Parts: sequence; structure tokens; C-alpha cells
Amino acid sequence: MRDTFHALYRDTRIGSRGGYRGRRKQGIRGCEPSRSRWIRVTRARRLQIRVCHRVKRQLASLHQIHQFAGQVLVELMSLNQKAQHRSVSDCH
Repeated sequence: MRDTFHALYRDTRIGSRGGYRGRRKQGIRGCEPSRSRWIRVTRARRLQIRVCHRVKRQLASLHQIHQFAGQVLVELMSLNQKAQHRSVSDCH
């Protein structure tokens, strides 16, 4: 039975740990400490935050480019209207 258990769950082992009032009791724990699991989760979250900030920066850059292009179009339209107004006023 024990060999079957270890064959199914190779990442666990039976070990002893401290219990209430210094008693020791037997428990099942993973070969890998839970701390490293938390480190992996923390790294994944940090990576997710970095990706989120990178996307926000890219969107901000795109927004700035869009605003600049819009301003250029507005200036071109105003220059075009001034040129048309001059040509109409020159005809009279």
C-alpha cells in the first residue's frame, strides 16, 4: 500500500513535525517547502504586475501619439481654412 501511495504521489513524503506542547506527530508534507510555492506565486504576481504596467505604458504612448496626430490634423485644417478664407477674400 505504501509503495502504491508513493507511486501516485511522488512529491510527498511522510515526516514528523512539532505539535501542540512539544508533542511530535506524524504528517504528510511535500518534498518542496511551501515557501518556494509562495515564491513562485509571488514571482508570477510580480510578473503579472510588470506586464500590466508595460501595457499601460504602451497604451499611454499610443494615446500620446494619437493626441499628437489629432493636433496636427487640427492645425492642418485650420491652415486650410485660412487659405480658403484668403482666396475668397482676394476674389472680392
